[in-house]
Amino acid sequence: MADIVLVQPKTEENDIPYAPTALICLAAVAEREFSVRIVDTRLDHDWKQTLLRELETGPLCVGITAMTGGQIHYGLEVARWVKRNAPDIPVVWGGIHPTYYPEQTLRSSYADYVVLNEGEMTLLALVRALKQGRRSLLREIPGIGFKENGLPVVNPREGGFLNLDEMPEPAWHLIDVPRYIEALGVSGQDRPLNINTSRGCPFRCKFCFELSYNDRTWRARRADLVIREVAKLHDMFGFNRLIIHDDLFAVHRQSMARAIEIAKGIHEIASDIRFTITHRVDQYDTQWLTTMRQHGLYQTRAGVESGSPRILKSIAKDITVDQILNSARVSRDLDFEVTYSFVIGWPGEDDADRQQTIDLAFRLLEINPRAWIFPLWIYIPYPGTPHFSEAVAQGFQEPQSLEDWAEYSWGRVQVPWITEVAKFENIHYLSRFALNSKTLRTVVTDLGDEYLKSVIKVRRLGGILLKDWARFRFKHAFWAFPYEYRVLRRLESAIERVVR
Repeated sequence: MADIVLVQPKTEENDIPYAPTALICLAAVAEREFSVRIVDTRLDHDWKQTLLRELETGPLCVGITAMTGGQIHYGLEVARWVKRNAPDIPVVWGGIHPTYYPEQTLRSSYADYVVLNEGEMTLLALVRALKQGRRSLLREIPGIGFKENGLPVVNPREGGFLNLDEMPEPAWHLIDVPRYIEALGVSGQDRPLNINTSRGCPFRCKFCFELSYNDRTWRARRADLVIREVAKLHDMFGFNRLIIHDDLFAVHRQSMARAIEIAKGIHEIASDIRFTITHRVDQYDTQWLTTMRQHGLYQTRAGVESGSPRILKSIAKDITVDQILNSARVSRDLDFEVTYSFVIGWPGEDDADRQQTIDLAFRLLEINPRAWIFPLWIYIPYPGTPHFSEAVAQGFQEPQSLEDWAEYSWGRVQVPWITEVAKFENIHYLSRFALNSKTLRTVVTDLGDEYLKSVIKVRRLGGILLKDWARFRFKHAFWAFPYEYRVLRRLESAIERVVR
């Protein structure tokens, strides 16, 4: 029996089940006064029955976290289940999307309350009011939305942000950590776990919600607190790969010193722990990265967005193509992986800009064979960004309900200036194969690896079989007859359901 039930919805059908760090941070504060249960629909395939058992005990509320897009689709599935079986139990929506669309979210019959922005203290205050049954208290709680006579009422949030050093450690005891380690690992010998050590980003990219969500601020927990949490988790669960899921792990000299302190602390906990970070390519300091590499860094992730200098300038990314290329050379020389993400379909992007992005991706793979390229995402305007209002001015039809937002996806065309829909969706899909850094030799070796998961073997085999054809398309800009996406995606999904 729990007072609060927090639900992690899927983002897509075959979602990567990272540990739900946002929810365990919420729970850590809420547990000061209330009992909490976390239900993760990505891992719990019988989540409806799990949730039903919780609903039968009469919790004070069910909380659903949601980013714009797929999490709304699956979050609505959860909310409908709650309202069908326990219509009187309040459903509270939190996360990025309800923060930007509180009134619209509340107009859904599947939302009773919303929590804006960072929710730790706000949710606690809301649940106190629910427990007391005093609706008069709702207007006194900053940063929540509710319904009054059927109409949305939203209280502005107070200024400022939480001091992360004053927050309790995340409530790891509320989730089955070994299941996340097993689900994230590519083999039985790979034992990864994700954590967060900071929040926010100080940079000014016009397409990113961080501009307004965190007001371009970056806040971090002290190094000693991070090291203590990692040590406890390692003692309990014995992971050997740490995914540091911050927006940016370091943003200036002081934070780079903190990063080195954390890296050295992790290395002292266990010298076999490797870790990955998100880092900007314009901050590839060789000396700093050398020290990080010596203490376990094995991969960096970088959103570089485009290979076109004109597009990089238009989106205020504040990096150059030369800096992107330099990151590949530095990572090659220091022998660590680097993962890049690009986007196609930007406002004002033409065929030449897009081909510059594709050509740059191939150059990065040539410079550093250990580089990885994410699928080329298709641009979508994100709420709360300067680009969003510009997209509306250019004819983008803003969804008018929570339900309408449910089909929003980085892999699908959503904007009116992309008229060749099948072509772009095919480029997105085939980029997984064209930009695949695996060779036939390494894939054959992978197939004989008894520890590698079957689903990973299937993906890598499919990737190498399609690689040459996909590369021909990309290098020659041959986009006619864009049908692979429609056919192969269905086949791939069917195969993965069998081998999982």
